[in-house]
Amino acid sequence: MTTIEDAAEALGATFRGRPAGTLADIGCFSCNGNKIMTTRGGGMLVTENAEWAKCVRDFATQARDHALHDEHSQGADNFRLGNLLAKVGRGELAV
Repeated sequence: MTTIEDAAEALGATFRGRPAGTLADIGCFSCNGNKIMTTRGGGMLVTENAEWAKCVRDFATQARDHALHDEHSQGADNFRLGNLLAKVGRGELAV
């Protein structure tokens, strides 16, 4: 069974010495405007499972196949932030 931790407003917090987002198989953080760290939208997902991380990256980039042309063998969406908002998030994450 896979567990998912909702750590949306817990960035930087710990529980029994473990950082929020690492207490389950998958940790999810929100970066909406009312959260601790904001990029005006979007969020972050953390996991130690490389297969799950690859799957999430594939879905977040429209599940585009590795081909020279634009080909998709499964449905997905574009959940990536624009470059400017991603840089804002990286800057906020550093502090």
